[in-house]
Amino acid sequence: MPDTDTPQPTMPEQARRYTVPFMVLLGITLLLYLFSIPLAYGMLLTGPAAAIVGLRALWVTRKNKEFGYYRLSLTFGIIVAGFMTVTGLSLVVFHDIVTDLSDCMSRAVTRSAADQCEADYQDALNGVVEDLYERFGVTTGS
Repeated sequence: MPDTDTPQPTMPEQARRYTVPFMVLLGITLLLYLFSIPLAYGMLLTGPAAAIVGLRALWVTRKNKEFGYYRLSLTFGIIVAGFMTVTGLSLVVFHDIVTDLSDCMSRAVTRSAADQCEADYQDALNGVVEDLYERFGVTTGS
């Protein structure tokens, strides 16, 4: 019986070498997102590192057209790493507001107290955003 199986292309060694660290860094970044503020700042390190390693893996497979799904999944992972980096940056900008909300919610015993914490959080958040708008000269149109 003739061999009708088409040979599967083999992954370049360099791409395999970058894939495992990329997946580990991306996993750590997503895990840090689940933790509270001090640990969540680790996203500022692991997110860009994952994006760089993922871009390197994309670069070494740029001539291999057989790895379209691999490259697509790497691209999606790089986008997620970039989003997590932006999320980490927003945690830095809104650090005081988020820690105040966390402290207030830990002290809130009743539902009305929790609602007041959330109202204070929204007011503080709106104040910071308006301050950022004024600082960068952005008009809101209202």
